[in-house]
Amino acid sequence: MGRSVEHLAALLCAAILGASPPAAGAPSPDTTETLAVSGTLKAAQKLFEQGRYAAADTLCRALLARAEQQHGVQSTEAADVLEVLTEVLRMEGQGAKPEVVELGRRAVRIREHALGHTQLSTALFNLGNLMAESGSYPEATQLYERALVIREKAQGPEDPDVADILTGLTTVETYAGDYPSAIKHGERAVAILERGKWDTHQKMADALSSLSDPYGNLGDYGRAATLLERAVAIGEKALSPDDASLAWYRNNLASLYYNTGQYAKGRLLYERALASLKHTLGPEHPDIGFTQMLLANLVADQGEYDTARALYESSISLREKAYGPDHPDVANSLYNLATLLTDMGDARAARPLTERSLAIRRKALGPGHPDVAFSLILLARQLHLLGDDAGALRLGRETLAIREKALGPYHQQVAVSLEFLSSIYLTTGQLDSAWAAARRSQAIREKAFGPDHFTMARSLSRQADIRLQRGDPAGARKLQERAVAVMQKSLGLEHVDTVQLLERLAGVVRETPDQAAALAYALQADSLGRIHFTANMQGLSEQQALRYAAVRTIGHHLALSMAVHDSTPATARRVWDHMIPWRGLVLEEMAARHRTTLTSGDSMLTRLSDSLTEARQVLAAAWARGPTGELVNYRATLDSLSRLEERLEAQLARRSAAFRARLVRSRIGFEQIAHALRAGSALFPNARYRPPPRVVVYSPVRARCQ
Repeated sequence: MGRSVEHLAALLCAAILGASPPAAGAPSPDTTETLAVSGTLKAAQKLFEQGRYAAADTLCRALLARAEQQHGVQSTEAADVLEVLTEVLRMEGQGAKPEVVELGRRAVRIREHALGHTQLSTALFNLGNLMAESGSYPEATQLYERALVIREKAQGPEDPDVADILTGLTTVETYAGDYPSAIKHGERAVAILERGKWDTHQKMADALSSLSDPYGNLGDYGRAATLLERAVAIGEKALSPDDASLAWYRNNLASLYYNTGQYAKGRLLYERALASLKHTLGPEHPDIGFTQMLLANLVADQGEYDTARALYESSISLREKAYGPDHPDVANSLYNLATLLTDMGDARAARPLTERSLAIRRKALGPGHPDVAFSLILLARQLHLLGDDAGALRLGRETLAIREKALGPYHQQVAVSLEFLSSIYLTTGQLDSAWAAARRSQAIREKAFGPDHFTMARSLSRQADIRLQRGDPAGARKLQERAVAVMQKSLGLEHVDTVQLLERLAGVVRETPDQAAALAYALQADSLGRIHFTANMQGLSEQQALRYAAVRTIGHHLALSMAVHDSTPATARRVWDHMIPWRGLVLEEMAARHRTTLTSGDSMLTRLSDSLTEARQVLAAAWARGPTGELVNYRATLDSLSRLEERLEAQLARRSAAFRARLVRSRIGFEQIAHALRAGSALFPNARYRPPPRVVVYSPVRARCQ
């Protein structure tokens, strides 16, 4: 029996690594060298590093069976395999399962009995990873801290392995919302690596990337960006251009750019990371699906819903193929696609996807895991949109209970649940309950971040909505003005979140007698929205830019609505003076690119322009010629040519941006157009707008999972 298990391990190792296996009945000339657990365990570790988790899983299980039979179930050889196996299972999405956690605990018990301090530190660290995966952040923190004490005693406080444990501690404390502790441990990890001359090593890049998270969550985007940009720079020097770790650093930096409204920079980094991962891991690796999901989040906010949907669906397909249909990563992609459909107004189509993500998370992670709450609150939002406020309220309360139990009563996700409940109470007329939930949310935010953090602005804005519903527009105005001031101080006046709050302020002030101020706020939001749109349009193709313009008309609808209801010529003139520059914004950008191409002297830019011209000519000819065979084939050809045209336009946009500083364009407005008209002639402007409601009602919070 022993030989058959040993032979199975050898066969598996040989098959996976491409070596020649021994004959089934032949004795091994040197079992301790060729088939020792440690030897084939290195093969399993290599498979793990390559992302071949299923193969590593199979090999580890065979090795574990052999180690247990040859050395005993409590042997250190078995613990060696258990430590690798649990990490493999964690990457396969099974880390939260009780049976996997028990494997980790078993490895710890073996190490404790063997009194191998360094090995015990490793076992504790791995078990901490499993507990973090299952959402048990307090226990994970305790395990990391215990591993840290052992490692410091065995190897000294300045050892780079100590820094690795501190980096893991930083990550789990960030998940738990303990940002001060996360920063303390992260800064110490960076300091150890700097003193040890590891400042150009991948360990440093990992530590910097982990440390950026708590700073970003606290709203210190400048510090977070500095850390991530340094991590990317180290990765570019220390790693090969297509290394997967470098792609992750770029992903993290892209996510920071996305969260701060720098969509063009974020998109470029996501696309670079995606290209690197495809080249390194192949087009069907599940990590491709993760980056596709991140990119889809960004392009959805740019109004490219078709592109985002295709990316989400590809992400789901890749992850299902790699992990099976019930993996938590599949649930993440399903959740994000459901969020997109909900944002597009199709809550009915989104609901089955949300319910599937919820079922997967409950089964894989347990009913009390924090990720389950994300699916529940999205489902609650869909029920609200479908008219079932009672169901939305029930799920909202369930979400709050899960988060309070798993994360504690002062975690930021608890504040998010309270804000959601406040919005539902508001829409159902339960104003006292709405106010209590909003005030508790504010207290949590203020305790964690202080009174001037950008998340405070959202809590204040919720309270303004409630004041308005209570018939106190003056009180609502004060709260909303404070919300705008806090957001502006944290993120800047031109950030998209500040501009959205400014537009809401215009809606609140509209309910007061001060109509002039309401119009001024609406037009200011419109102008700032145009600045934000112009900055993020430069890396887009023409069609992408047009789609983006359709969803970025901040302030536009309210200003036009006020112009319609206020028939005075002065108001109409003022509104149209702001609307006119929107008209040719995309066309002006395309013309600027063309001028740059002609005058830059850049050969690559010229080749891109020529390729784009040729692609447009081929597409035009295909349109003119019409179908010559199967209609399906003709449509596929047109789609392919259109995608080529958009891709070349985007490349030209990025290339030309490096050669042209934006000149201050001559402002064309109402007065200039009126002056250009001939005497006795008239120009009839028109615009499409949606009249906003007279009372602002908060739409329940949404969030995308990463």
